[in-house]
Amino acid sequence: KHKVDQVGLLCKRLSHKLGVAYDKKLLVRTRKTAKQSELGFKERFENMKGSMRTDRNCELDGKTILLIDDVCTTRSTLMECARALKSAGARCVYAATVATVRNTEKI
Repeated sequence: KHKVDQVGLLCKRLSHKLGVAYDKKLLVRTRKTAKQSELGFKERFENMKGSMRTDRNCELDGKTILLIDDVCTTRSTLMECARALKSAGARCVYAATVATVRNTEKI
């Protein structure tokens, strides 16, 4: 079964339209994490803590980064990615999502 990278497709198209670079390998997982959809609200933040870093060959000093995600539920993944990018020297990190879950009380 072939899995489609819908976020990757969106990023490629958007980067072309905006005339900015897209780097699929900029962020790297440091460890295997549990599936976020199987965790509660607080557990999602703990699960993601320290789980991302930037590619050691990237040059981010002073750059502005736009993170794209398909669905934002608790922001835990986006926040961990932003932390890693800022730690690597990014000046500013923005995030855009296709969909956002409003009611996280049941998570």
